[in-house]
Amino acid sequence: MSDRKAERSSETPDACVVDTANQFCATAELLLKNVPYIAAPSALRCNAAFAIELFLKSLNSHWVEHVIFDDGESSEFEISTRPNKSSFNAQHDLRKLFDAIPADIQSQLTKAFHHTALAKDTDLRSILCEYSDTFVKERYPFERRGETCSKPIREIVQLAKFFRDAIANFEVVRR
Repeated sequence: MSDRKAERSSETPDACVVDTANQFCATAELLLKNVPYIAAPSALRCNAAFAIELFLKSLNSHWVEHVIFDDGESSEFEISTRPNKSSFNAQHDLRKLFDAIPADIQSQLTKAFHHTALAKDTDLRSILCEYSDTFVKERYPFERRGETCSKPIREIVQLAKFFRDAIANFEVVRR
């Protein structure tokens, strides 16, 4: 099976990645509403942080065609999404992911963020720096060494919802 950049167009934001991000965001919201506050902060933070990561990645990716079968006369293939930068896959750092997206998209997000309740105390890049390693710190409870997040648990869910809503309002661009 060979991989190549899809001859078909890619889209920004990538709908498939956004759909997955929406599922993680919805899970964080569900946990916030239905699980006793103290019982699930790690799962909640992990889901919200991963949703943010995927929302950011949806803005900086391309489609790849995976040829499953090709006998010269007919072929079968599937399309997946890959990050535009090769090291992008290994990163969970929200700050770096934000910095990697095109400047015009960063500007759109920053302007939209100024109209949120979260913006009263910080700017978008700063809050992403605060939560930059949340997914890595929260995903494996046995790896935490007494480190806990001092930020209100609702804040990261609000941040994930901000990205969900902002990206839902983006015009899809096909390349």
